[in-house]
Amino acid sequence: TMFGRSDTKEGWRTLPPHSGLIMDVRSNEVILDGLHLPHSPCLVDHTLYFIQSGTGEVCAYDLSNKKLTTIAQFDTFLRGMQVVDDYIIVGSSLVRPETQISQNFRFDKEKSYGGIIVLDRHTGERIGGLDYLKKVKEIFAIKWVPNMLSPAILTEDDEDHANCIFLEGDSGYWIR
Repeated sequence: TMFGRSDTKEGWRTLPPHSGLIMDVRSNEVILDGLHLPHSPCLVDHTLYFIQSGTGEVCAYDLSNKKLTTIAQFDTFLRGMQVVDDYIIVGSSLVRPETQISQNFRFDKEKSYGGIIVLDRHTGERIGGLDYLKKVKEIFAIKWVPNMLSPAILTEDDEDHANCIFLEGDSGYWIR
């Protein structure tokens, strides 16, 4: 995915909002253009799933019939997505107050939130998720960990506490 065609550092920032594209780098073919900050493409069964961060949309593009469908739309900045079986898991983030591109977003940036959204891949219905109310402001990527039956939250008393990434205040989460 690319936010826009440019040959200068961060040149996409000066382009119109819908300058993003998805390209097949093996064939040098532009698959889709006219997108608003495309992100996190996932190819499943001849369908390319991706998000448009600037519009809050989760999209599917059928490579066979060239049909683009918006599966769901949210009033938040989307970034990070993974398709797992019949589910789409998407990260949502608060819009950074200092960002200069937010005036071009299709959603109300005051309603944006940090969290994880779980969708039915076939209907686009939100079937679950987590909305973080205070500490988590941005989700950058989503990674499904198969066969994890009992995820846990670590405290300072845990041996693996040294492997934490710390967030604002006294909260943190563990990475391997």
